[in-house]
Amino acid sequence: MPDLSIIIPVYNTPVDALERCFASVKALPVSYEVLIVDDGSQAPTDAFCREYAENNPGFVCFTMANGGVSAARNYGLSQAQGQYIAFLDSDDELLPQVFTPELLSTDQDLIILDTTLVENGQESQWYAFDREEGPLTREELLAQLIASKSLNGPYAKLLKRQIIADHHIRFNTDFVTGEDWDFVCSFALQAATATYCKVPSYVYYRDEGNSKSRINRFPDVVLKNLTAMFRRKEGLAQKLPEGKALLSTAGVFLIEDLFNSAADLHLLKKLTGARKAYIVHNCRCAWHHLAGNPPFKTRMKAWILLGCFPLVYPLARLREVYLSRR
Repeated sequence: MPDLSIIIPVYNTPVDALERCFASVKALPVSYEVLIVDDGSQAPTDAFCREYAENNPGFVCFTMANGGVSAARNYGLSQAQGQYIAFLDSDDELLPQVFTPELLSTDQDLIILDTTLVENGQESQWYAFDREEGPLTREELLAQLIASKSLNGPYAKLLKRQIIADHHIRFNTDFVTGEDWDFVCSFALQAATATYCKVPSYVYYRDEGNSKSRINRFPDVVLKNLTAMFRRKEGLAQKLPEGKALLSTAGVFLIEDLFNSAADLHLLKKLTGARKAYIVHNCRCAWHHLAGNPPFKTRMKAWILLGCFPLVYPLARLREVYLSRR
């Protein structure tokens, strides 16, 4: 059994990014298997993945019809044999020196690490928790999943494969956004032990175009996914003594996401009456959970969505200009 199974979904990723990604895995100081899942890529990506696997021990390439990143990751999970699972996007890279035999020998069900973000050529650090490293309780995990976005991605985590197999934990293929959070949440609910290692293990190259592409292709699904995540957070909050305060923060996130979705849909000329009504209804639901003195930006966005919706249109243009200059 290898120490680590690295699942890499691939869809038309440029070859230079694949070379960087695969090279980072080859430097791992533990035994590994790399499961490249080609999700229906075209040339030259498909050929490069096959040839790389043929010429590099430990790499295996599987080819499937295009079904999306969740389906590709699920297929990788069905083939994995390692003690731990690690997810790696094909345009990102691992920091291999972090994955030592000592780290894996801790035998924790879930090991959470930090991320280096690269955006517009600038590096910054994303910390999973605002605390020192060490063991995590389930309550800490659930609180962070409800009231923060720091655990949303499946990357920068080592997940015990046996737990995934025993509980048949999979990515929800009905989601086009939030599927990563949903998967991590399902795993956290089953993990008996977890620890936080305050060290960057993953380099994430952010592309701002992905979120707008999703809402352009699947506008109604994106809106339903955002509210489905909030409903699940409502259920999680009931398990925690400070659940009301945590859900208030989750409500802030939902109002921000709904406002941004309204702005994107307006710019894409896809803000129908039914979608507007859906956004307003769910903004009102989130607003009822807000406690104390929510951030001024959130109050203004909720006020616009609930009472002055036409203001979304000029603000959407301003947001577009701001994002284009970042």
